[in-house]
Amino acid sequence: ETDWRIGVIRFRGAYFLHVFHTETELNIEFGQTPIEQRMCYWGHKFEDYLCSETPPLFPCPKKLFSLVNLATLGVHTLLYGSEIDACTQDSILIDENNPAATKNSHNGTDSSIQHKKKRKFVEIKVIYAKNMLDLHTSTARKYGKWWSQCFLTGIEQILLGFRDDYGVVRQIQPLLIKDIET
Repeated sequence: ETDWRIGVIRFRGAYFLHVFHTETELNIEFGQTPIEQRMCYWGHKFEDYLCSETPPLFPCPKKLFSLVNLATLGVHTLLYGSEIDACTQDSILIDENNPAATKNSHNGTDSSIQHKKKRKFVEIKVIYAKNMLDLHTSTARKYGKWWSQCFLTGIEQILLGFRDDYGVVRQIQPLLIKDIET
């Protein structure tokens, strides 16, 4: 049911892909009902507050973190970017251009480059259900999108916020990506 529009440009032997918004996507976005717009708002606000450094202070949603990934697929090298929702407090964030600036995201202490593998990124989702056992079939179809989004970025865990009819998250539960695979 979803249409795609992807542009490919070849420049100096490298292929660049750009995903364009299709007319169908734009119609869906602009045709959202007030309740659909409200549900999007609930999801963004939950993410904002969950990522706030010192709750209950207001979060700063303008702080975005993107990751640039380099992967090899056969003879092809892929370079792609992805937005990261959050990292765990014990994650080590590496600035390879300035190793002296490497910090532990929780306490600001210096770390050495050998801790690079300790970063733990987390995806945050809000769904309409009471708990894992109450997931609707429509949510189960989202698993494929969730899995690909997380797998390509190296995210091992999704934090699911289970919301009610009023957008209030009543329970938070982790979902491991490896559990989606099985």
